[in-house]
Amino acid sequence: MTSMIEDKPSPMIAARPDLEGFAPAAPPPATITVAFGVDAAYVPHLAATIASVRAASPGAAFHFLVVHEGIEADARVRVERIAPTDRFTWARVEDPELLAMTGDGHISRATFFRLALPRIAPADAPRALYLDSDLIVARDVSSLWRTDLHGAPIGAVCDSGMDWKPFALANDLPVAQGPYFNAGVLLIDLDRIRREGTFDRAIDVLRGRRLQYMDQDALNIVAWGRWRPLDAIWNVQHTMLLGGAAPDVPRAMLPAPDATPGIVHFTGRNKPWLVDGYHPYGWLYWRALKRTDFYAEVMRDHGVGRLAQARVWARYLAHWPKRLSR
Repeated sequence: MTSMIEDKPSPMIAARPDLEGFAPAAPPPATITVAFGVDAAYVPHLAATIASVRAASPGAAFHFLVVHEGIEADARVRVERIAPTDRFTWARVEDPELLAMTGDGHISRATFFRLALPRIAPADAPRALYLDSDLIVARDVSSLWRTDLHGAPIGAVCDSGMDWKPFALANDLPVAQGPYFNAGVLLIDLDRIRREGTFDRAIDVLRGRRLQYMDQDALNIVAWGRWRPLDAIWNVQHTMLLGGAAPDVPRAMLPAPDATPGIVHFTGRNKPWLVDGYHPYGWLYWRALKRTDFYAEVMRDHGVGRLAQARVWARYLAHWPKRLSR
């Protein structure tokens, strides 16, 4: 797998019994490596995510590692303006196998780019916080970054909408070692992933198979029973807010009813930049986007005129979220 690197300075859930034998890793580095896999079409939303990260964690130092396909230099400059004191690495995917993979509907093929992280991330990055670009960070991620994975290759949050027992049975996985995680927020031990070849095995799983949730399914297959549950506030999904959580999702792996989200993930098709979509925390996206110079561009490209935006804000005010609920 090859890439072109362009580097420019610029509370836990109870431990899982099957992970208790692992030794704790070394303390994470002070600089937080935040990684993304994105294509050119998602640059404005990437910008909003980075703006939210920077605003929520004013005392932290970041290295933003963007694995991408064809993001031009002028767009990179516009993104870097959001965090001028932080380091950016732009790594273009050139691996033909990843580039040959195709997305499905609202899922871009850029979702596969996260599988390149162990090979692309610099050697001075022993861990990374991977984020999808359809989410907004609302709390300081420093405590998330310091989470002890207890030897697990990744930390993640349960996918609240996934009926994981049929998934386990369909893929010959032990049901008792579930559940299934959402791959939109991953705390990754890159050193362990490299040693064990975890992401390479996920690519092997994808060869010749068409999985419903693509690389997320593949990652669940290779890391089944070996991932560390993170507090669910770090990946608050649509079904956690508006109902529809799978009945078998453990209550302990969902946010507490009075919890404040740390990361709001706009899962599904109701993205906040779509004029007909609704999400109770969609206003977080627009607030973050205003910290970038992509605001007018997104409004124009998605037909969100002043009247439409007023209606969007009216919906937010009418249904202002007071708490998280199942």
